[in-house]
Amino acid sequence: MKTIKRDNLLNQVIEVGKSMEKGLIGLCQEFPGVVQNYRGRGTFCALDCANPKTRDVIVSRLRREGVHLGVCGESAIRFRPTLTFSDEHLAILLDKLRAVLKTI
Repeated sequence: MKTIKRDNLLNQVIEVGKSMEKGLIGLCQEFPGVVQNYRGRGTFCALDCANPKTRDVIVSRLRREGVHLGVCGESAIRFRPTLTFSDEHLAILLDKLRAVLKTI
C-alpha cells in the first residue's frame, strides 16, 4: 500500500485507463467484424471477438509478439495489466494489437 500511495499508482491506472478505453474503442470501430463490445473500468477491461477461433488466433499471435492477455468466456479477450502499466506500455499494446487485427 505504501508503494501504491507513494507512486500514485491508482491515479496512473485511472489516467492510462482513459487512454486505453479510447484506444480499444477505436480498434473496435476500425475492425468491427473482428472485435466489438468494449467494456471495463480503468485498465481492467475486455472486448469480444467475432468468434472463439478468431479470439484464439489474436491471442496466440500477440503472445508471439510478447503480449500476454487473458481470455474469458467463449470469445472475450481480457486486459488485466499491473498497476505500473503506463502510457508507453499502452502504446506498445495498441500498436501490436492493431498489427495483429490487420492480419485477420
